Amino acid sequence: MRKPVLYIVRGLPGSGKTTLATKLVPPSRHREADMFWGEPYKFDKDRLPEAHEWCLAQMEELMEKRRADCCVSNTFIRRVQMMPYLACAADLKYDVQVIECHSFWKSIRGVPDDVLEAMRSGWETLNPTDLKFLSS
Repeated sequence: MRKPVLYIVRGLPGSGKTTLATKLVPPSRHREADMFWGEPYKFDKDRLPEAHEWCLAQMEELMEKRRADCCVSNTFIRRVQMMPYLACAADLKYDVQVIECHSFWKSIRGVPDDVLEAMRSGWETLNPTDLKFLSS
């Protein structure tokens, strides 16, 4: 019996993260911080840390209950932002697949160009050692 997989989909706004996530797992097993804001989408920069805490808590609960492939899709600009998800996957005996999206679609959230450029210039490449502890 194979271990369940946690797909971590990362990329800039408008790169196709959500679209890809919906192809990987059913909607009931996909979470992203943008879901915190609900519909209609009402982003509040001051509550961004809360949105990411919510997303992590949602994924932990989902992974514990379902024991099936799950997906989290966020920008994950900095590698350290993925670490809580990687630790959770290791604790719950999930395999991990990190997927980077590099397409250039228009952001459905209307991210301003200056914010997008700041994210692009702060992008950190994933190192193989970031995932090394998962193989133990």
